[in-house]
Amino acid sequence: MALNFVVKTVPHKDQRYNTVGDYYHKDGVDHLIVTEDQDPVYEMAVALHELAEWSWARDHSVTDADIDAFDTMFEEEIKAGKHPEDAEPGDDPRCPVYAGHQMASALERTFIAMMGRDWQTYNKSLLDQIIARMKDEDGNAHS
Repeated sequence: MALNFVVKTVPHKDQRYNTVGDYYHKDGVDHLIVTEDQDPVYEMAVALHELAEWSWARDHSVTDADIDAFDTMFEEEIKAGKHPEDAEPGDDPRCPVYAGHQMASALERTFIAMMGRDWQTYNKSLLDQIIARMKDEDGNAHS
């Protein structure tokens, strides 16, 4: 199968849902969408995570629809207070790409370290954008 990818950054508000990295297939093209960040290394780390997870999902026949449905349900569970606001859908064992997400996270952590960045600072930068969107969507943060 030939690869046909578009990888791009967008303002966080333009993500399909409240996530810093997304992938989907549309019109014969695979899209990797990453939230813009002031540090391009952070953007690349998210893109690498998404590419690794996408690869795992395709290899294990997990569809975009399966992933989107789970992520949307998980976001609703966060809003309902069932998970902390910094919970990651891919860290939930129910997630259809749980193993792929764990692999992608290990790659992401290694990349951040090898690029000389601090994981906690990086993670906070991503989380801040997610929390800000939660506030924009309903007027208050969830905890």
